[in-house]
Amino acid sequence: MTRKYLVHLAPALVLALGILAATFVASSGSGSLWLLGAGVLWAAVSIVAADILGARLRGEPLLPSVNGIFAVVALLMACGIVALRDPELVPMLIPIVGGGSTTILLSNGQRGACARRSR
Repeated sequence: MTRKYLVHLAPALVLALGILAATFVASSGSGSLWLLGAGVLWAAVSIVAADILGARLRGEPLLPSVNGIFAVVALLMACGIVALRDPELVPMLIPIVGGGSTTILLSNGQRGACARRSR
C-alpha cells in the first residue's frame, strides 16, 4: 500500500483510536462521574478531529461539517439520556455511537456507482 493511500486512512484511524481511548477512560473510573464525562468529551473531540482532518485531506476549509456536528450532538444527547438512568451503561454506548458517526463522517457525501449511472 503506498503512502498516498495510507494518508487517506488517517481520519478513520484518529476516530478509531479516539473512540477506544474514550471508552477506556469512561470505563476505568468505577463510579467516577468526572472520568465518565471526560470519556464522553474525548469521544466528541475525536469525532470533530476526524471530521476536520478529513476536510483537510479533501481540500475543504478546516471547519467541522454539519454531519460532524450532528454526530457530536447525538453522542452527547444519547450519553446524557443514558447517564440519567444508569451511568454504568455509558461506556458501552460510546463505541456504538462512535461506529455510527464513522459512517456519517467518512462517506464524504459521495454516492455509489449505481446512483451515478442513474442520472
